[in-house]
Amino acid sequence: ALKIDFSNEFEVIFIDNDSTDGTYDELQKLNTNNLISIYKNDSNVGFGGNFIEVLKRSKGKYAIWVSDEDAIEVSRIKKLVEYLKKENPDVLVLNHFKKIENQLYPIRLNKSNLIQENNLWAACHLPGNIWKRKSVEILYNSWEYYIENYPQLTRYYPNLLLMVFLIPKKKSFFHNNYLTYQKDFMKSSHIAPSHYSYPNLIPRWLQHNEILKFISYLIDEKSDLNKTSLLKIKNNLNKNIYIMISNAIYEENKEIYYH
Repeated sequence: ALKIDFSNEFEVIFIDNDSTDGTYDELQKLNTNNLISIYKNDSNVGFGGNFIEVLKRSKGKYAIWVSDEDAIEVSRIKKLVEYLKKENPDVLVLNHFKKIENQLYPIRLNKSNLIQENNLWAACHLPGNIWKRKSVEILYNSWEYYIENYPQLTRYYPNLLLMVFLIPKKKSFFHNNYLTYQKDFMKSSHIAPSHYSYPNLIPRWLQHNEILKFISYLIDEKSDLNKTSLLKIKNNLNKNIYIMISNAIYEENKEIYYH
């Protein structure tokens, strides 16, 4: 981040998520030229909450969230800024990579095109996405409401709430370029409970229901959104969840599946 060519167009902010290991004190030593802003949350607001803090505290027209394990490909910034100025999108969903032994491995590769209603899950990976802050201001300024009503999504997939809100506006795009990559990739440390053979089913089911609840809220409360588009998202999500659960049951117990 510190290698970015600072000009009136760019800002870099660091948000310490209430660490207790001296990180905040070390960050303040970086701020010798007043070209970056450093904040510390009053409490640990989690992964999703800190992403929202980036949108709240940044001042630019666009914002990109970068985690502590991501690297920034500084040479690509200028070209992406030129594209943002020309096209003025609500969000750019960029490519994403993991770096293993100095080799970039794709996690998400895009064809540059408009994000359609059936692309929601394809756009669910948060790192590397560029957001127009004004387009989602109504959501991040009322984030406490969303934490209360959509606890799974706000904790793990805050970007999905934003994407459901943005897709009907028809100014959200996949873009075949990248700006960040995960530089310190390690194998997952998560261990599935022994009595589950499909550990992702429960959280995915909870997230699915929250998305449907959110879409219903938008249909009822947001008259400026394309309700036909929102219904298409809902129908596509239901098709996807049916396939996913069917596959999960098939893997766990073929007798139940065929019944």
